[in-house]
Amino acid sequence: AKERITRLFVPLVFGMFLIVPPQIYYEHIKEYNGYWDFYKTVFEFVPYPEGSFSWHHLWFIAYLLVYSLLAIPLLIFLRSPRSYAIKNKLFKLVSSPAGILFVPATFILITQIVLRPYFPEETHALIDDWAFFTFYLCFFLFGMICYSIPLLWEALGRNRNYLLTTTLAFLIPFYVFYFHLQELIQLPWSFDTIETAFDVTAIFVSWFTVITVISFGQHYLNRPHPWLSKINEGLYPFYILHQTVIIFLGYYICQLPWSIAEKYWSVSLLTLSSCIVFYLVLIRPFNPVRFVFGMKAKRL
Repeated sequence: AKERITRLFVPLVFGMFLIVPPQIYYEHIKEYNGYWDFYKTVFEFVPYPEGSFSWHHLWFIAYLLVYSLLAIPLLIFLRSPRSYAIKNKLFKLVSSPAGILFVPATFILITQIVLRPYFPEETHALIDDWAFFTFYLCFFLFGMICYSIPLLWEALGRNRNYLLTTTLAFLIPFYVFYFHLQELIQLPWSFDTIETAFDVTAIFVSWFTVITVISFGQHYLNRPHPWLSKINEGLYPFYILHQTVIIFLGYYICQLPWSIAEKYWSVSLLTLSSCIVFYLVLIRPFNPVRFVFGMKAKRL
């Protein structure tokens, strides 16, 4: 619990006070005389969008913090000999391509059928949308279970091509329903029926895509590489920074008389290079900065 609070709660608080506010400032830039005039409103602690206090894209860290603390008993159980019997049963249930795809996806679907009538909107607030909260909690828990069973982890890599084929196949109805909802094509069903079919398909595609990406990673990246640990270390700071950098650059670049393609590539490449420079120059070398970005201390 202490490790999770250090790695997640500290960056969340740091981000809410220093990383996220510029995003809100640029949304209301014409209402203030400058950034510092705006920044004082953060400490009024009025939640966004009415006020300037928000976690914005850092909702993911907030959810992950809660998930990690809730999952501590499960983690202890999965590491104990008492879990061997149930892990063997789970392995038999989901070790096949069909099992690892459809058993978790169906479970996730059931949670949404139960909860979404009561929490239909995705508000990104922990206490306002338990359907959204439970949706990602299922991904977290199934990920823990997969990783805790070495034979299942290996089976993912072996079955990667089957998983990829099924995922691509499910993208066909997913986009058919999507294009209907965007009024680009017409299907002989009611709007509500299509919307329900789209939501169901989206749940399956979400799980299928995640497990397929993991299966290829397990096969191709599950071995030591000199560059892999360095990249992994920088992913967390990159995630914390990226959206604020995008909005900062985008605000100015979108005002230029450039084409959409020029603006897109400028924002994308400058965001990538800026985050890399921030990480290498301002974050990675200094332990105090590493701490607020959730990184382990660098040995002196």
